[in-house]
Amino acid sequence: MPLFGVDTCFILSSNFFVQEAAAQTKTFKFGLISSTTGPMAAAFKNIIDAAKPAKDLMNKRGGITVQGQKYLVEVVTEDDQSSPPGAVAAVNRMIQAGIKFVYAPQATFCNIALAPIAEGAKILRIKGLGGGERGSRPEFPFRGDCIKLSRRLQ
Repeated sequence: MPLFGVDTCFILSSNFFVQEAAAQTKTFKFGLISSTTGPMAAAFKNIIDAAKPAKDLMNKRGGITVQGQKYLVEVVTEDDQSSPPGAVAAVNRMIQAGIKFVYAPQATFCNIALAPIAEGAKILRIKGLGGGERGSRPEFPFRGDCIKLSRRLQ
């Protein structure tokens, strides 16, 4: 019996709806800058190593919702090479990729080096811990750390 008729219509229409649903899902690009090479890599490479399983888990649970819109998460990682010039190059690549939300380097000297560039591009930088007030001065309004941000949300 030829496979034309109801079966074919069902297969074609279900494929259309799957493609349509995939086309409607937006992607939230989140940047992550950390040391995967250089002297700080031993301490900070694990941050980048953890990004893929975290992203996979978030997307498996349906992604994230921002202002009522569902997004799948894409994590774009860059190596700061444990150096200020490497951090500057990494944030410039993030800017070129159109990324506006970045988990900043844990190494304070890398974070401070990229701060003026990120601020100029209005990139929201989030850092897990530390950095003190030097990286969060009034001229850096797009910077916050997870602890301060979580307190504001409570």
